[in-house]
Formats: sequence, structure tokens, C-alpha cells
Amino acid sequence: RCIKGMGAYYMHPLPELSFHQSWELFIKEALGEGQAERNLEIHNVRDVGESIVEKCGGLPLVIKTVGSMMRTKQISREDWQFVEDCKIWEWKMPAASTSSSEIGGHILPGLILSYDDLPYYLKSCFVYCCIFPKDYEIERERLIIQWVHGLIEEKEGRDVEATASQCIKDLIKRCLIEEIDLKKIKLHDILHYLASYIGGREYSHASTSQHTRHMSLLAADNVKETMHNATATTHKLRTLLGASSCHMTNFNWLRVLSLRGYRMYELPNSIQCLALLKYLHLSWSKVRRLPSSISRLYNLQTLDLSYSRIEELPKEIGELCNLRYLGLEVTQELKFIAEGLRKLTNLRTLHRFVVCDDKRGTKGCNIRELKDLNKLKGELSIEGLGGSRKAIDHVGNAQLLKEKHGIISLLLNFGFATCNDKQSSASEQSGVLEALEPPLGLECLKISDYKGKIPAWHLKTEYYTMLHSLKLDSCYLWEKLICITSLKAVYVNNCPALCEIASMPALESLEVKDCSSLEQLPRHMPSLKSLKVDDLPNWEGWPAGGSGETTLTSMPCLREADFANCPKMQTQGLIYALSQLAGHEGQATQLQKLSVQNCPSARLGWKLLEQLPNLIELELDSKSAVLVPSPLPSQVSTFLPSLKTLELRDNTNVDEEVKWGRLPQWVWGLSQLEYLSLDSFSEEISLGGHWQCLPKLRRLWLHDFPNLKSVVEVNNNITAQQQQNGTTCPSDAQQQQIACLSNLQSLWIVNCPALDLPQELRDRLGGRMIKVL
Repeated sequence: RCIKGMGAYYMHPLPELSFHQSWELFIKEALGEGQAERNLEIHNVRDVGESIVEKCGGLPLVIKTVGSMMRTKQISREDWQFVEDCKIWEWKMPAASTSSSEIGGHILPGLILSYDDLPYYLKSCFVYCCIFPKDYEIERERLIIQWVHGLIEEKEGRDVEATASQCIKDLIKRCLIEEIDLKKIKLHDILHYLASYIGGREYSHASTSQHTRHMSLLAADNVKETMHNATATTHKLRTLLGASSCHMTNFNWLRVLSLRGYRMYELPNSIQCLALLKYLHLSWSKVRRLPSSISRLYNLQTLDLSYSRIEELPKEIGELCNLRYLGLEVTQELKFIAEGLRKLTNLRTLHRFVVCDDKRGTKGCNIRELKDLNKLKGELSIEGLGGSRKAIDHVGNAQLLKEKHGIISLLLNFGFATCNDKQSSASEQSGVLEALEPPLGLECLKISDYKGKIPAWHLKTEYYTMLHSLKLDSCYLWEKLICITSLKAVYVNNCPALCEIASMPALESLEVKDCSSLEQLPRHMPSLKSLKVDDLPNWEGWPAGGSGETTLTSMPCLREADFANCPKMQTQGLIYALSQLAGHEGQATQLQKLSVQNCPSARLGWKLLEQLPNLIELELDSKSAVLVPSPLPSQVSTFLPSLKTLELRDNTNVDEEVKWGRLPQWVWGLSQLEYLSLDSFSEEISLGGHWQCLPKLRRLWLHDFPNLKSVVEVNNNITAQQQQNGTTCPSDAQQQQIACLSNLQSLWIVNCPALDLPQELRDRLGGRMIKVL
């Protein structure tokens, strides 16, 4: 269809799969894990299966959907014979258009069969997907929420959201829905046509009639005109997506309304006419406040304000007793939530809870309003804990979060909700954090801007059986991190009192920044893959030898190490550990990325680098690395055979003895290099003459070369007469270097005032690939 739209006169037909290819694909989809093809022989169904495959016509989509359907059935001759003999194989789709007649009769019978085999609730869910335009990437969470408002029945002991999520998984398994990633899905064009055909006149994208029940304007050419026509012809609309206005007086039957990207700052009071509304989508809209008449929407279950400009929530929100989903994700302008959320005891999703003081006579939301919202699940961010009296008054020993076992990610922010808030004391904040003891089963915990002491519950290791991520940001009196065996990622920033981090067996990522009291890092982290250390003024690195395990011998899985702004850090421990590791059962370090910046005591040299054969990325500056005496370019490739990225930075404000001045010649020996970044080489005049040594180079960054004049070898044999006549031409050496640099995908030049690029190089690279700033 796309080719026809482009005016093509010939379309090359895609070949159908051979029977052997079709059979292999069918077997892959039809047989579950642990089942072999010989099971078909054992149950005497191979001939039936072959007949089914022949009916699929060699078309991969049909084979996959039919095969996936067969996986849901027992391998018995009776069940498989029933599918083979089904009259649907003879079904011919009426041709509604040229395109539909091309796909009718041959492709669709197998797909119809797969659809017909679905349970009744899955049929409705599949058909509903046609309300989205073709090739539309459907947000999984958004679809789940829309399904639950009319298509999914609540089962005892299980939320409808969980049931809807399982429906998506079932449709994916049956190949009726395509999974793009964990958050998005889509329908194949032909399956979209099938769903639209089955949905019939009840589903519409543009035109409407009295039979229309579900309408989408997401791809409409003229939204206003379509809305106007719908107002006149459609009075029992259940679903409306992509509406441009909110004058809904004629849509009293509406259950689902999407005003995504709505441009008005306020909703009109006429919204109260939609008494049956269950789903109101206002994400990415300019709406700043909601009308008090929102309280009339008694049946509302979903109110999504994510990514909107909402500034405050009125007290009438508390009257929406059926609300299950209150989407406040990335609502940075939301500063005030009125008292009343405690009434929303059916609430499952609440991205943000902002503790705030009273405003214009309206009471603000008190932290105790969380107490009875025990059905909350997923992610929860509680903000404004440090700047509002409401956060600390009458908290007592209340356990506000302990019973909320559905919460898996928790953020506790003790910053200010507004600039007028007054900071609470350290003891007051300690009391608040004690009352916010997290539930069992928590997976992610972040605490920020906290001025109190470590809570007692932090020392109870039974609370951390599931915790895999811990972030502490600006926790000023937090003194130590205990061993949490389940932790996989730890991030610590601006914790001046922190003096101890325990070794953790499952830890894979550790990032520590700006901790002035920390003198030691854990030595035994057998699972660690990424280590980032920044601004630790009193950390001296690891000891070089002696008793106990040291550095990389106790971190055999380390892939990435990043050190910055650690003035006392030394590398003797690194060198010792690497030498020990190299002699331990023939192992070699797995380190692939190393960065050392502004660590003057490190004095990193070739004795360390030559023990990193798997290094892919290297970033150094002249404050941290003393790379003299340097090896010859021909030798360096044996030390760093895998290096693809190199970033070097000289320092213009350091002593001459630790300043490189000019680019080290060993760089030209790194023949595998793909990215080269050079910064602040003040004495360098020319980089020409060696680019042919870097045949794989694709990206080059040059920054702050005040005296650099050329990047190719200068032709010094040009006569004065040639210069006067303008008859100069590049030498053979220049031509060779220009040819090498022409392979670059990007060339960035920043603050190189004296540099003059040859015109031929400019022409070859093209303007889009040269950035001169």
C-alpha cells in the first residue's frame, strides 16, 4: 500500500515460505518448551499438523498465529483434527476496498481462526486495539487502564489491572499483538484490519454514525470538524480519544475520554455532565487546575495528569471515592494538594504525594492522610517532608507505609514543597522518617535532603530481602551503610558524615560522590561491575599488598572504574591487585573502561595500563597520569590491543613537570581506535603526519588548542612564486592524510582559533559532519 501511494507501477511480491520453512516456523510456535517434534509422531498428529501448515499458504504471520494457537491445545488427534476441519478455512472476507480484497480469502482465514479460538474477554480486548491508528505504538499501561473500564471483569482476590496485564501477555503469546519493548506494543497492519472488520461500525477514526461507540481522533485530519459531526450524529459514544475540546454535553454515555495535549488552562464546569466517565486522560496538557465540579464524576476510576502543568489539586478530589489511578508523574509545577486524599481508599497508583501547608484558607495535605491508602502499589514519591509543619505534627508512632506491601519503589524527599516553607529540625525529621518505615518487599529506596539520624528500621536486615537499589542524596548525618545482601546498586552523594560502607556480595554498581569523611571503600565486592568515585578528599585508594584481599582480586567482575577529584588516591593497590590477579589461575582483569581525572597522587603509569588487555575506553588527564617514559607507538598496541575510545586532557594551570604540553606519540600506535578526544594541549602546533596509523577512527574531538594550525602535514616546499600565483596544491602526504580523515563520521573543533582546515577536507566531509565552535 505504501508503494502504491508513492506512485510505483511495479511491486516485487515477497516470496512465500517453502513448506520446510513453514513447518519449522510452525513447530517453533506450536510446541512448548521441553517438547520435541517426535511428540507429534507419538500422538499421531504429524499429518494433521502438515495439513494445517499447508492451509497457512506459506505466510509467516498466519503460521505464527496459528502455531501459537495450537500451543494452547493438547497434542491430541481430536483437538488438532478439529482445527484442520474448521469451516473458517473456507471463509472469504467480503472486499470492502481494493486493499482489503488483496488480503482477503487467503491470509485472513487463519487469522480469523486464531481470533475465534480466543476466550470471549480476549476477543473484546483484541478488537478494542483497532481504535488506535495503524502502526501506532500503544503504551501498555495506557491500554491496560482503558481495558479495565468496561472490558475486564474484576475477579475475586485479583485486581483488574493485573488481569488486563495478563491479557496483553496472552495476546502477545498468540502473536496477535506485537511487543515493541516493555512499555509499548502495536498491531500488525493486517491484524489491525481484522480487528477493524470485526469491530465494524462501532469503531471509528473519522466518520461517525449513530452506531459508533468508540471513536479515535488520534490520526484525524480535521479534529474540530469530526468532533462537530460526532456531536450531531453520535449520542451513545463510550470512548473518545484525541478530542480537542471539552464541550461534552452531548456525550453523556462517555466512559473513556482522552484530552492528551489539551491546550486550555482550565477544564470547563461542563465536565460534570459526564457522570458515567471512568477514565479521564489529561497528560501533556496545559491544565493548571481542576474545577470543583470534578467531584460530580462519581464513577471516575482513572485521572491521569502526568506531564501536565497542573499546579494544585482541589479538596473535591477526595470525593472521587472510586478513583484507582491518580497519575502525577513528572508534574513539576504541582505544589499544593488539598486535604482529602485519605478518602481515596481504592487508590492503587499515586506517583506523587506532596506534603504542604494550608493555602488561601484551604487545608493542605497532611502526611497522615497516607495511613489508610493501603492498596497503593508500584512507585510512590513523598515530597516536602522537610519544610512543612504538616509533615511533623502529630506523627507520633504511626506506621504510615508499613502495610502498603504493593509499593516496590519509594522516594522520601525532605526538601521544601514551596519556597515559603521553613526547614524542620534534625530531630523532627528523624521522627518523620521513623514513622515512614517502608513495607516488606521494597525493591528501590531513595532518601534525599535528610538532616536527621539513621532510623532504627534501617538496621533491621529483614526489611531488605528484596531491596536491590539504594540511593542516599544529601543525607547529612548518615554515618554508615550496613551490609544488605540483596543490594545490586548503591548511589551515595553529599553525605559528609558517612565513614563506612560495608561489603555487599550481590552489589553490581557502586557510585560514591562528595563524602568528605569517607576514608575507605569496601574491599570485598565479588559481583561489582561498575565503580564510580568522585570527590572523596580523604580516600587514599586501596592498600598495596599485605594482609587480606585487595581491590581487583576481590572484584573480579569489575568492568568499569571511574575516579575523579580524589587528591589522596594512589594506584599502588591497583597495580598490586592486577599483578596478583594475573597470576591467579591464569585470570586477567575484565576491566573495560577506566577513567582517572584530577587525582594528583595517583601518578598512573604504564605499569598499570599494560595489565589491562581488555580495556576498551580510557580517559586520563595530566594531573593523574605520568606516562613517561613512553613506549614506542609500535609497542603500545600490545599493551592496549582492544582500546577503541581514548580521551586525553592536558592541564593548562598545573606545574610544567606534570604537564604534557604536546600530544604523546604513543597515541599513533592505537590502530583499533574509533573515538579520539583531545583537550587543552596548549603547545601543540600540528597534528599532521600520522592519521594513516588510525584507519578505524570515526569520531575526532579537538578542544582548546590555542596554537594548533593544522591537522594534516604542512607542505614546507611551497615556493614564494607558487603562493603568489595561487597554484599550490596538497602534497602526496597531505592527500593521504586527507583521505584518512575523510572517513570520519564527525569532527568537532572547539576553541582552536589558529586552525585552518584544508578546503578539500571540508568538501569531502560535508558541512553536517564538521562542527567548528
